Amino acid sequence: MQMSKPRLLIRHSRKFSTAIHQKLTGDDYQYVHKSDMPTYYFQKSLRRLPIPKLPDTCRKFLASAEAVLSKEKLNSLKALVNDFATHEGPELQRELVLHDQRNLQTSFISEPWFDVYLSDRAPCPVNYNPFMVYAPDPQKEYNDQVKFYVFPVLRCVKHY
Repeated sequence: MQMSKPRLLIRHSRKFSTAIHQKLTGDDYQYVHKSDMPTYYFQKSLRRLPIPKLPDTCRKFLASAEAVLSKEKLNSLKALVNDFATHEGPELQRELVLHDQRNLQTSFISEPWFDVYLSDRAPCPVNYNPFMVYAPDPQKEYNDQVKFYVFPVLRCVKHY
């Protein structure tokens, strides 16, 4: 089944300067609910996430902190990270690798993800994700500010 992009009609209204109406009919309207494939159909064929090496993790952490810390605080953080990388870090890395080997049916990140992100009732995009980016649509007519933000809202309303 090939899905077409929803068509938007902009019409002038007496109550508002513009009103947006979307023609949603047939398969275009019901496509979210017509999947013949279960949600976890491909789960077993997905590759497991590799465990990052401790030095790589420390390096990336310091690189991200460099953008927001002063030189003094960055130097202090570097000392703390170096201490961690030589003392507690290797043992925690070993525990993580062992945990991953004991749980071959899932990824090492799944349990903390469920515990921290999905069990909290606070809105995840606001409280946990560092940023959220919506890429511009390749079709220029869909990049109008109102259309750009109305589409996700319509999809959420339709889904729930």
